[in-house]
Amino acid sequence: MFEEKAKTLDEKQQRRSLSGGKNAKSFNRSIRNVLAKPYDVFWPLADLNDESELLKLLESVFPAARKPITAEDRVQLRKLQGSRMKADRTALTQEIWNRNPGSKDLRNCLAIGVNDVSRGLEENELVSILISNEANPPTLTKHLATLAATRNVPHIVLQNLKDYTKKTLDFTALTVGFKKIVATNSEHHFYPIHEKIENVFKHTVESLSLSTKADQDFPSIVLEHSASLESKKTFRNPQEIYLTRSSKSKRAFVPGMNAGGRSDPSWPQFISFGDGNKEGQPVPTCKAPREVLGSTVVADTRSFLQKVRDAKKGVVQISSQTVNTDSFLSLGVESDPNGADDEAGSNEQKPKNKPTQRYFTSLAPLKVKRIQGNPSKAKKKQKGNQK
Repeated sequence: MFEEKAKTLDEKQQRRSLSGGKNAKSFNRSIRNVLAKPYDVFWPLADLNDESELLKLLESVFPAARKPITAEDRVQLRKLQGSRMKADRTALTQEIWNRNPGSKDLRNCLAIGVNDVSRGLEENELVSILISNEANPPTLTKHLATLAATRNVPHIVLQNLKDYTKKTLDFTALTVGFKKIVATNSEHHFYPIHEKIENVFKHTVESLSLSTKADQDFPSIVLEHSASLESKKTFRNPQEIYLTRSSKSKRAFVPGMNAGGRSDPSWPQFISFGDGNKEGQPVPTCKAPREVLGSTVVADTRSFLQKVRDAKKGVVQISSQTVNTDSFLSLGVESDPNGADDEAGSNEQKPKNKPTQRYFTSLAPLKVKRIQGNPSKAKKKQKGNQK
């Protein structure tokens, strides 16, 4: 007689069963808390009308800064290498610049390339920049927008900047910056394009601020309604309530994740390095910052090294006069205001070259982001298990 076979679960049904989790492959469910930049990515891409006007201005003003070098000149410059040929190489370079009078002086008013523009923004030498939207990968120029916003420098993104720099300057460039000398004189050769960049950027920021204000007003209207809906919920995702930690010796610390809590308004904006509580004196804090293009301006201008020296000595310095720094914070090495440096530092020789100062128009606290591992990521096989 025909005997019926016992029914068994297939592989898919076994995974869905109660015991299927024992044999199933484990994947990463841990959630990591990482620090991220506090600034939102703002990419001021110009519209078609503004872009066409800016490109026309570029086409009219950039040829005056072009270096008229030919292929034969490049071959000769390669041959004139070494210290012995330095005089001949300098003479040939000067002859090339003389073919287009005034081009060398105009070129010195520009910062061309990602490295040159980044250095100019860090040293507070630029008044406006143009960024290309054709960078591959985009991370090459993505940091320039944030860097320019923290320095209060107008910046505009163009679609065809590489083509026009190739056409006018005889080489491609992902970004072009204009130095401060351009803004000081209204009769400067590059002043019209700098003024156009300022106007376009101002219009872009105003339109963005209006849209942001509308987005901020909307949650306040529906706040009561959303609160009533949350009270009716009976189920919540466990990941919204609990945090997974990697080991028992470490706790899941997520600063600033509590949506309902608010910080005490009496807390200072920044941490002071002074130790005035021991002497019963209040610790000095910075003044209330003001908004500049979505950023803040810091009143304290002491360098980091100076703050460390004051903290070691236990000196609390409350300046009676306000330093007129307007919109920057110097992180360069400063001299000791008390007239003497540390004993260890007095014996050391001071560097001949003055260290480069970095200027910032804003300081903002870092954000905390929650990142979960990729469960579908393929794991590498160990060599011992390979057969």
